[in-house]
Amino acid sequence: MAWKSELAYGADDIYGAYFGPKNQEGGRTVSRAKKFEVAVYNKEVRKLVKEGERHRHFTDDWADIHYVDIMARDEREARVKVENRYPEHKGFVIDSVSVSNDLP
Repeated sequence: MAWKSELAYGADDIYGAYFGPKNQEGGRTVSRAKKFEVAVYNKEVRKLVKEGERHRHFTDDWADIHYVDIMARDEREARVKVENRYPEHKGFVIDSVSVSNDLP
């Protein structure tokens, strides 16, 4: 089963994603942010579930892919944002990154 979630955005993330950084006059430039769908799972949980065991900190559903929606200007930025929330050192793996056809 796949899971779908959205990352919580702070005000600067929302405005920055849609309107870009502030310019010298204090206004914002128009950005070409897109909505990306990022597929993430946890390799440690996946391994433990196959062995019939449980992870100490994460639920078993992290053995399956979770789809995370994120606003970003490009695939690299989407990947960086998701990696910050789901770090590799905790066992998370980004399986794929694609532009979402859903409206933001």
